[in-house]
This record gives sequence, structure tokens and C-alpha cells, in this order.
Amino acid sequence: MPELTTEAALNILIGWLQDSIDCGTEIVFDNDEDNTDSTKLLPWIEQALQNVRWTDPAPVDDPAL
Repeated sequence: MPELTTEAALNILIGWLQDSIDCGTEIVFDNDEDNTDSTKLLPWIEQALQNVRWTDPAPVDDPAL
């Protein structure tokens, strides 16, 4: 089984959130007061993915090193 990296997991989550938005699903991730739904959460997860990509070091076995 392939390793599930942080980047891969975030991509899966982004796809799931986008599907949730497209289908009009009304999932609230925190509480009725803040109402953090998929639309509010998606930009934060996309930013997290960019941060992971920016800070992820090259693999040790990378021939380019």
C-alpha cells in the first residue's frame, strides 16, 4: 500500500470539500454559532496544502541532490 503523505491527504480533503460544496451539502464542522462549513473551510485547507508544498523538503534519495 502506498504511503499517505500530508500532501496526498490534503488533496483528498480538498476534493471531498469541493464535492460537498458542489452537492450543496450543509455539513457544519464546529458549532451553530460559527457555522464553519465546507465553503469556509476549503480556502484554509488549500492554504495548508500550499504551505506543505512550500516547506516539504526534497526526498533524501532524490538524484538531483
